[in-house]
Amino acid sequence: MAISYLFGLQRTSWACSQETVLRVLKSLQLDGYLESPSQETGYWRITLNGSQLAAATAAKPISRKTAERLLKELLGRVEEINQSSEYPFSVSCVAVFGSYLKTANVLSDLDIGYCLKPKSEGPAEHERLCRRQIGAEQIRARELRSMAEEVCWPTIKVKRALKGRARSVSLQPLDSLIQQLPPDFTYKILYGELPPSVLKPTW
Repeated sequence: MAISYLFGLQRTSWACSQETVLRVLKSLQLDGYLESPSQETGYWRITLNGSQLAAATAAKPISRKTAERLLKELLGRVEEINQSSEYPFSVSCVAVFGSYLKTANVLSDLDIGYCLKPKSEGPAEHERLCRRQIGAEQIRARELRSMAEEVCWPTIKVKRALKGRARSVSLQPLDSLIQQLPPDFTYKILYGELPPSVLKPTW
């Protein structure tokens, strides 16, 4: 999703010329993955199709029956995560979007949006739980690849548990999707509810 923030042509760190970047952006625009820059910001915005492309998996297309099974299994994992003391975060909301909401019997993947919230009452306790998770990974000799991964490990761990081994499940933070995509972005909440700070769905 970083595309909506980073595609200003003022950047100087591209590995190719700005002319090449602009040609690629124009091609993505023609294919419906990007919207042209606004006069206010000068930045390109990702479309729903572009968001789904960015999150696409390498898995083969699946049948609707398989998608329904994967969705049922994912909701079961939500309950396990929320009941376990192993995770500092709980899954507060799960929604489905994309091809699952259409009538096609064959889907490219299962697009899922999710929201997380801390399980602890206050920030101090939440920070303690997160540090405990990071420390546990280090004790297990798992090398965290970067400082960013170390800081984000508690949320990464929840996301991996939520996805399980389902290659055909594509997960994205629901609040980011709603805030970045057009108002007609359609989704259906299947579990929980949106945080008060996020726009309410049209469904």
